[in-house]
Amino acid sequence: DNSSAISGANFSCRVHHSNPIGTSGVAGAFVVTAGTNSAGQVLSLPIPTTVFVDGPYSVDCTIPRRGVGDPSSFINSIKVVEVNAAN
Repeated sequence: DNSSAISGANFSCRVHHSNPIGTSGVAGAFVVTAGTNSAGQVLSLPIPTTVFVDGPYSVDCTIPRRGVGDPSSFINSIKVVEVNAAN
């Protein structure tokens, strides 16, 4: 998030989860950046409280617009960490 010149401009991301046929879905909580950090910031997105068996996930983010003189903001990578199933 490099948008220092834009008031209140932070990354905003959340995870959506849908049933296998995409007719029903739920969204997780929004997670946002705080301030700027050209070295990068990690956002840990919680999954929604309701989950569907074998349903797809999507990550939706709003990237703040670039302020005058600021470098561009961008998403560098997305990492998924799956929890091991209980035995």
